[in-house]
Amino acid sequence: MPVSLIVGASGAIGRFLRPRLLDAGHEVIALSRQPREASDARVHWLRGDLHAAMPPLPALDAIFSLGPLDAFAHWFAQAPAFGTPRVIAFGSMSVESKRDSTDAAERRLAERLRQAERELALAAEQRGCDW
Repeated sequence: MPVSLIVGASGAIGRFLRPRLLDAGHEVIALSRQPREASDARVHWLRGDLHAAMPPLPALDAIFSLGPLDAFAHWFAQAPAFGTPRVIAFGSMSVESKRDSTDAAERRLAERLRQAERELALAAEQRGCDW
């Protein structure tokens, strides 16, 4: 049975992804900053924060990152080994749409997100993970 971690499991995408992974036969580990009560006994909720304390993780077959890409990329680059999972990470179109903005803050955001994409790609390559 594949083991999948969902970072952002309680958010807008995660709440739809969880049942689909379960239906596909995955063991689902769901990460949230807030304590969660399991509405499905097959979902293992963990409390953690990419910016602070993260719980130990088992070997993973897949990681779905559904929250801020920069936080995930930084954590993933420094996280302890947990196998060589496939990484599916959602980014933001702001990388492209705000790149040439007249607003300096928007240009900085676009560059920060672009740097997160680079950091994630490098970390995945170094770990031997498909992404």
